[in-house]
Amino acid sequence: MPTSIQVEIEHRRYVEIVPARREAHGRLYITTMEPGQHRALIKLFVERRSRRMPLQTIDVRDLPADPERRVPMQLTARILPGGRMRVRLYVEGELFVERLVPVGHLLGPSRGLLAAAVLLALLAIGTVVWMLRATLRPADEPPARPSVEAEEPADPVVDAEDPPDVDEIADPDTEDPPDVDAVTEPDAEEPPDVDEIADSDLTDEPAITPEVHTVRFNPESAVLRSAVRVELVAVARRLSQHELPVRLDGHTAIAGTAEGRRVLSRRRAEAVRDFLVGEGVETQRFVELRALGASKPLTREPDQQQRNRRVEIVEIEE
Repeated sequence: MPTSIQVEIEHRRYVEIVPARREAHGRLYITTMEPGQHRALIKLFVERRSRRMPLQTIDVRDLPADPERRVPMQLTARILPGGRMRVRLYVEGELFVERLVPVGHLLGPSRGLLAAAVLLALLAIGTVVWMLRATLRPADEPPARPSVEAEEPADPVVDAEDPPDVDEIADPDTEDPPDVDAVTEPDAEEPPDVDEIADSDLTDEPAITPEVHTVRFNPESAVLRSAVRVELVAVARRLSQHELPVRLDGHTAIAGTAEGRRVLSRRRAEAVRDFLVGEGVETQRFVELRALGASKPLTREPDQQQRNRRVEIVEIEE
């Protein structure tokens, strides 16, 4: 069984965050165990051959606790050159803690060392074969010497053609010069009628094609991350270029109660609306705000629930 690095969840489950191999990386979405929790212990374990051993415990203090909800966090891990693992903890999209954990003893030999070992083995085999061939050569058989036979240089062969006739160079066949009238009076089309251009049918301007923009959220959160705010500025700029009505559909992951999912999806949709209004989009443009909760998930895979934590900005075609 391959070696993996796991995170303890709720004191009873262990979830892999990264396999123990060079240049591997992974991420995991987690939350605090209780609302209002200011401190958390992130326990890392190594699983090898069905045995689990502690690796390191990261003590996280001064969390921005919310008494009404559990704090959403994102944990990432990356195996770096030199046998260390960089662990980062993001709280609501912002880097909060970073640690370097030694994991060199868990990794196998690098590809460079394996290639060097193979090369040395091939060189050793080649040396042994060469020595055996030199030892087994018969003593009365002198080494062969290359024979050099001098060849007389061949006479250069010059394949020369007869010189061209002077008359052919001086008096080449030439075509008759083109007719001057044909050059000065080329066939030309008549210019188009100005009235035809003025009265021609003009193409209509292309109609605006409605779009759907998706905004992602962290688990159990309705807070707009910094990267999302940058995206919403561009969305507000597009909405200001037309007058199509807009619908906001709030969604959540599939876990939790139906009422809790509905409330969280409405908070997310309201956060997007308030930000766009602050960027100059008229409030009356938002004709509908739907709190759909987990009723329309994009996926039901447990490890892909980040796709469901979203708000869809739908431009409605009139």
